[in-house]
Amino acid sequence: MMEKKKEMITAIIGAFSGHPNPVLPLDAETAEKLVDLFKTARGKEVSPPPSAPRLGYYYGFFVEIPQELAKRLDLPLGFTVYQGVITEGKGREQRHWRDIAHVEQFLLDQAQKQGHEELLKMVGIEKPK
Repeated sequence: MMEKKKEMITAIIGAFSGHPNPVLPLDAETAEKLVDLFKTARGKEVSPPPSAPRLGYYYGFFVEIPQELAKRLDLPLGFTVYQGVITEGKGREQRHWRDIAHVEQFLLDQAQKQGHEELLKMVGIEKPK
C-alpha cells in the first residue's frame, strides 16, 4: 500500500518560529486515515480562504503527496489546511473547503504525537484539554 518510502505522504507544520518547518512523516495507517478525512471534506462545503497568518504564529499544514500515489488515489499533489479551511491548488486556481472532517485537528494530534508540542505552544497552539 503506502509503505514504500517514495510513496510516503508528509505534512509540514507551518510555523513562524525562526526554525525550519518540521516535517511529519506519516506511516501507512496514518496516511490512509488522512486521505479518508481529506476525501470526506473535499468539495463538500465551499469556504472563503483562511485569513493571512500572523508573523510568529502557526499557519497550518502543507500536505505533500507523491505524484504516483496522488494519481492512483485521485488526489492533488498537495493541499494546505489552516483555520478550518482546506485549500487545494495554487494562485487563481485555488479551491477552498470547510474542514468538515477535522483534517487540521488530526494533523495537530499527529504533530504532538511526533514530539512537536513545544514548537506548537511557541507559535500559539495549545494542547486541547
